[in-house]
Amino acid sequence: MTGLPLNRCTGCGHAQFPPGLLCAACHGAEFDTVTASAGTIVTLTSWTTSGQALQFAEVETDVGPTVVALIAGEEATPGANVAFSSTTWPMAHTHTGDEPGKETES
Repeated sequence: MTGLPLNRCTGCGHAQFPPGLLCAACHGAEFDTVTASAGTIVTLTSWTTSGQALQFAEVETDVGPTVVALIAGEEATPGANVAFSSTTWPMAHTHTGDEPGKETES
């Protein structure tokens, strides 16, 4: 599965990440799963540690919640579109256009 699985409350439709026991919006306790396949970078933090450059971003997902994700690929900027590629830790790849998963060409 490509993308980032999120909990969606069956009572009110609110999607949330990370998963919780209760819905943050209505306090319901029943959920189904939706997958965020893409998003938009809201804020970005870059730094170098042990000689390796890292980028972490606050990403607004295509299904609603905002997550913190490790950014891979080309250097990103706020407003850039990204595609999620990991289900264990939110990882997003930079891409252009409206097609999720299309990586930026160098």
